[in-house]
Amino acid sequence: MKKWLKWAGYLIFILLLLAVTAEITVRLMGYQPWSPPLRNSASPDGKPFFLHHETYGFLPDPAARLYTLNDQLTFHTQHNKEGFRLTSQIENDTLKRDEIWILGGSFTYGWGIETEESFPFLLQNQLPELKIRNFGVPAFGPHQSFDLLHNQLGQSPKPKMVVLAYASFHNQRVTCNDFWLKALAGLQATEGFYYPWFRLENGEQKRGMQKVAYHPLPGQKISAFVHFLEIQGNHAQEKNLQSFQTTRELLEDMVDFCRENQITFCLAGLEPDAETVAMLDYFRQMDGVVVCDISVDRSEPGMSLEPIDPHPSAAAHEIYAEKLVNCLLELPFSKPPGPPF
Repeated sequence: MKKWLKWAGYLIFILLLLAVTAEITVRLMGYQPWSPPLRNSASPDGKPFFLHHETYGFLPDPAARLYTLNDQLTFHTQHNKEGFRLTSQIENDTLKRDEIWILGGSFTYGWGIETEESFPFLLQNQLPELKIRNFGVPAFGPHQSFDLLHNQLGQSPKPKMVVLAYASFHNQRVTCNDFWLKALAGLQATEGFYYPWFRLENGEQKRGMQKVAYHPLPGQKISAFVHFLEIQGNHAQEKNLQSFQTTRELLEDMVDFCRENQITFCLAGLEPDAETVAMLDYFRQMDGVVVCDISVDRSEPGMSLEPIDPHPSAAAHEIYAEKLVNCLLELPFSKPPGPPF
């Protein structure tokens, strides 16, 4: 018995030594225990930002409200009757003009800034001969934007151009992997909702819905090593789901859909990272697709709402608008289907 106790004690000592060594090593590598970011958003009336939607999972409440992020940053939401953010203070604009629809997530919506500071609103100011519509919805991925495009075509006049504002972090949203569910952890606006996913399984396209919920590993909040293991598991899952390739195939379908409906498709890159650039380069080789790099480096001073929130600042949205206008105005008039200017 003494011999077995001795060996058990020795084994426990070795395991503790290995655990301490592993903890120190991953901390020296820059890893830390998981600390969920503060993602509080609230309106004075206490009503949620999103309403349930059967297809998309959720859409913004059409009601105009004041929202405060993390008890520090306040901005107003102004939506049309469908819940999409306005691009003009004239809500019932009945002028018949060629339309450009801008699809995307929270960057396109203009999360954390005033309506008139969002780049679709600025684009409308700079191109008054056109009608710009902002179909950006916070937390949306390209698959939800594609579904939205399908549905809106049956309800609205056909646009001359569709702009998808894209960044590589949208890939995780398409497959709704654990990286994305982790990013949503603690975000009050999406609590209790279901999120749609789009995946490739054995070469076939599959769709589904899952509840927005993230389950960290035991000890992940106190141990950098456990958090490191969780991150490696997420990377393995993302590799298996092939989020980049899946998103690329989805966007190819979106291009084909726009061609069938004689709509010019534009892919606009929001971030300067390698994966976003790679996606832009891929579609730049495709006939009939307009590709615009409108990226902003949010790590530069004044380009984000940090330290309160990581979303682009009003100054960043001015750059998005300027770059997108310059890109659109450079399009050759003879390119079929021609741009609306």
